[in-house]
Amino acid sequence: MAITLDGISLPDLVIENEFGETQVRSVVAESLGGKPIIWETSRSMGILDLVGGEDFGWIERSVLVSLRSRANVVGAYYYLVYESITYLVRFRNEDTPAIEAEPIVPRPNHADGDYYKNVRLKLMIVSSSSSSSSSLSSSSSSLSSSSSSNSSSSSSSRSSSSSSSSLSSSSSLSSSSSSA
Repeated sequence: MAITLDGISLPDLVIENEFGETQVRSVVAESLGGKPIIWETSRSMGILDLVGGEDFGWIERSVLVSLRSRANVVGAYYYLVYESITYLVRFRNEDTPAIEAEPIVPRPNHADGDYYKNVRLKLMIVSSSSSSSSSLSSSSSSLSSSSSSNSSSSSSSRSSSSSSSSLSSSSSLSSSSSSA
């Protein structure tokens, strides 16, 4: 099984929480009458932890250094190919450390060829596709364009609400001046 993250070949790591969560977010509350009120929405992101153990998934220090350099890039997204499925992922830097590993032989001066065990790469899925990565790039560009259109629509709604509030204050001024 070939696993790559941004072109970096990884050993046989496993997805720890592959079936741990769904793509539906739900909130349930109870009404005053005792009936359930349910809000549900779909979400496109999910948690994905790639893990190795004591006797599998060992990674060389040089690979960990390459992964850490990618984890240190602010706002970066990478392609993860795992079992012929392509994911667009980011490192979960909010859940520090985003990369965990223990040296097999603890010593003060590690070499690039030293192996590490109990590896954990904490990732967040932004998008996934079982076909090609081109559909992922189009979905990520649509995400950025929709967020920019949302910000422009919110700024236009702010400007329209401020102009309507200035209109109402000017109309109250004109009515008070006409009554005087």
